[in-house]
Amino acid sequence: MNISQQIIHEIQTSSSPEQAEKSARFFKLGKGEYGEHDIFLGLSLPDIRQIVKKYKKTVELNDLQELITCPFHEVRSTAVLLAVELFAKSKSDEERQKIVEFYLHHLNYINNWDLIDISVHKILGVYCCEQNDYQILYNLANTDHLWSKRAAIVANWHIIKQGQFEPIKKITLSLCKDKEDLIHKALGWMLREMGKKNLQELLNFLNSYAPELPRTTLRYAIERLSLKQRRHYLLS
Repeated sequence: MNISQQIIHEIQTSSSPEQAEKSARFFKLGKGEYGEHDIFLGLSLPDIRQIVKKYKKTVELNDLQELITCPFHEVRSTAVLLAVELFAKSKSDEERQKIVEFYLHHLNYINNWDLIDISVHKILGVYCCEQNDYQILYNLANTDHLWSKRAAIVANWHIIKQGQFEPIKKITLSLCKDKEDLIHKALGWMLREMGKKNLQELLNFLNSYAPELPRTTLRYAIERLSLKQRRHYLLS
């Protein structure tokens, strides 16, 4: 077996039907729900991280092709976490660009919120910050693809930590009319992160745009504010 097949075999033999059933409920696999066509074997994220730890020193980018396109959710989780490891240890701009291109090319397979949330800020977020160019994220936000939009938002987790706030503010305004709850929650989460880094930036943004934000976004964004402040923005 090649390394990809070894990883898939290890995930399959370590899986739990009980865990798979729990995951099916948690990740909305019902008809018409966002995870309708996903398949879970039943392996926890800590267990997946142990597999990643085992293979991260030997896996190469071309090994991830079979993993990222696999129908099993946990295998794709392993693929994105291994991509994070490859990106972190890459030694040249060319290597990093190849990993970014691989990630973007396979966004149709990075197709649940957890897959995005464990990886995108450590790849696209870091890359855009290093390049000081956020056009990749603006392009993703301007699509009709749920997971591309989620990626554009959550990539800002790293960017915000570096004290850069304009990208998340611009993306929030571009997506504040979006109808997807997963987008509303992600926007609120990143605005809350902005407030953790710089409270005044959040307050200034809310003072200008709170009435335009989806209710869920606003509630997430103001979670760390005082009761008086939360009431003010909810009633604005």
